[in-house]
Amino acid sequence: MKRFDVYGIGNALMDFEYRVSEAPLSRLQVDKGHMTLIDEQRLAELRNALKNHEVRKLAGGSAANTVFAVRGFGGNVRYSCSVAADATGTEFIVAMRSAGIVAPEPRDEAGVSGCCLVLVTPDAERSMNTFLGVSRDVPPTCIDFAALQLSHFLYVEGYLASSPTSVEAVTIARESIERSPVKTSITLSDVNVIRGAKAQMERLLSNGVDLMFCNEHEALAWCATDRLDIAFKELGDIADQVVVTLGSRGCALGRRRRILEVATNPVAAVDLNGAGDMFAGAFLACITNDHDTQTAASFANYAASRQVRTVGGRLPSMTHYAELWSEFGLNLER
Repeated sequence: MKRFDVYGIGNALMDFEYRVSEAPLSRLQVDKGHMTLIDEQRLAELRNALKNHEVRKLAGGSAANTVFAVRGFGGNVRYSCSVAADATGTEFIVAMRSAGIVAPEPRDEAGVSGCCLVLVTPDAERSMNTFLGVSRDVPPTCIDFAALQLSHFLYVEGYLASSPTSVEAVTIARESIERSPVKTSITLSDVNVIRGAKAQMERLLSNGVDLMFCNEHEALAWCATDRLDIAFKELGDIADQVVVTLGSRGCALGRRRRILEVATNPVAAVDLNGAGDMFAGAFLACITNDHDTQTAASFANYAASRQVRTVGGRLPSMTHYAELWSEFGLNLER
């Protein structure tokens, strides 16, 4: 009997979210709407430039947000990451454990935990500037292989492609479940990751995956095309099930060369941070609770539409996730 619905592996990050106008993005040469990896010098530069802006601090990280959502929707989850034994790392782990998510102890060696400066413009677009610190490398020692064997899904964020150490850990994790019923799901994460670390991303996807999440821009960038139907065909050679989010148009499901679009009700977004993570978490929560993929897509659209009306990458509490599940008309049968 499976004990965990989802076992996530990702970069542990504390989000520092700033609401800004368009002008600072241009002045600071921030790549709007994408994730850019930065070093300590650039981190200090951005923080200094934003020192007069109000900031919200929240535990974040793509896969972390997704397993947080699965947990909020009643699932049992596990999460592997790497943080330093500093205040940021401790705060991240406390936030996860407070939600009932099993997460590893901070690593002992000296270092700085990862953070992400999220700049949100009036159009709700988020531009992420990520300093990974020790969170960049998730070594195999951070993975509980016994717990992984007891999971329905391994969930991997594509951001890990920036680290050879993390890619190696995921490769070992995938090899460990090769002959087991555990399924692998992955998100392509960001266009800049695809452009800058595609070879490493291909290693994460080696031998194919059961379930892939991406948005329309990522799908087109991966396949170097401007046609989504062509992208679906190429991605279908990698993943048994492909789920592409289409923003206000909902999402599209691709399986065995068949594509099904699932519409959503457009909403006035205030913050796109975490929308894709919420979508993946809602979808995984449904299918691990024996709902069909069309129901999962509809609920994931619904959950993402709630997330974009919330400031920050997560809903305020576990109660808000449970209420969302109930509002949609799903029962917590776990």
